[in-house]
Amino acid sequence: MASEGGDDVFSATRGNGRAVKQETGGGTCPGQRHWRISPQAFLHVLDAGTETLSNADVLNWIREKRKQIAEEDKADKKSGKKPSHRPANFLSALTKHERELDSGKYPFHKNPEVYGNYNGLNEFEEKIMEVIVKPFTETRMRELKEQGVSDQEIEITLEKEQEAKLLTETEQLMVYNHAPQCVEMLQPMVENIEDRLTAEEQEAMVQVIMEVYRKQEAGAGSAEAGAEAAG
Repeated sequence: MASEGGDDVFSATRGNGRAVKQETGGGTCPGQRHWRISPQAFLHVLDAGTETLSNADVLNWIREKRKQIAEEDKADKKSGKKPSHRPANFLSALTKHERELDSGKYPFHKNPEVYGNYNGLNEFEEKIMEVIVKPFTETRMRELKEQGVSDQEIEITLEKEQEAKLLTETEQLMVYNHAPQCVEMLQPMVENIEDRLTAEEQEAMVQVIMEVYRKQEAGAGSAEAGAEAAG
């Protein structure tokens, strides 16, 4: 397998000639063994440009690629041609990534409706604005006014500080892919998180993640608990 900047990279020799690139990170939750974001945490499909995909999308891409390969091999056999050569490292990489992403440990397995589209990303951002950015803005504005800061300076200051409270595109996808269940898992995914979010805001973000990205499994857990209590 080829390596670029420490990240594994593989590319197809037929079809659309795309490649998958991965990036990593890590963390741990209290009471748990050391936890590490898997290499499949954040994947790019590289083409003429770079298209950022979620783990669920990458798994679908791999399955489509396997289907394409099977159809090409079938066509070659039917026409009497020798099967096309494909690099062993490409095929092994497909297997490696598919096995990892299909392992069942990622949130999209237990929350298929949430990860069936990208609506969750918008819902997440709206809730973050509501529970983190809005309260921060109201408090910070009062502080600045009490300090005698001009309206123009307040606007400039708030714009910069509000932006710091929001996740970057890369951070959003990391959080989307893993839906961290505690602050310790969230922290490695957000750059300079302690400078950008207070401890309370970090807890609030985890709560939003649970409500948005893990809502199906949370609902299933509540249903099971209710059934046990009734039993």
